[in-house]
Amino acid sequence: MKLKQARIEDFELIFEILHENAKWLKKRAIVQWPLDWLDSKRDEIKDSVEQGCFYTVECDSENYNEVAAIVELKSGPEDIWEGDDCEALYIHKLAIRRKYESQGLGLQVLGLIKERAIKSNMKYLRLDCVAHNLALRQYYEGNDFKLVAEVTMPEVVFALYELAINI
Repeated sequence: MKLKQARIEDFELIFEILHENAKWLKKRAIVQWPLDWLDSKRDEIKDSVEQGCFYTVECDSENYNEVAAIVELKSGPEDIWEGDDCEALYIHKLAIRRKYESQGLGLQVLGLIKERAIKSNMKYLRLDCVAHNLALRQYYEGNDFKLVAEVTMPEVVFALYELAINI
């Protein structure tokens, strides 16, 4: 299993995996990626794929490789972190195909991202999620991410997490 930089040819598959996860979240009344929000971000996501920010994770499944997860990784400072420009790798849109759920892939993907950040001499892995998604927050906290802050935006409150790696 490895992170592979996505190509523009992967865009439709990436969007399909995000959409599949958005529908799954909606069924559980978790407002992490509302379908209308995701649809409104289609061009932005496509641009991010073109810029090389999206990665796929292939899983060997019955003698052929199949994309089992996708993630967007960015290294620039982000507004939600109030201009903090420390060397950090920001994790966005981490999504596991539902048919691979409960197989520990999320933790494996986080491990691959951490390896990449260490090799790039980043000091932190950072991510955000909606503050009301308690299961996801517990998952990140259980994997050593520390809550840094909660930020109130017009539509929702975000929980900001980071994991110190090269300090």
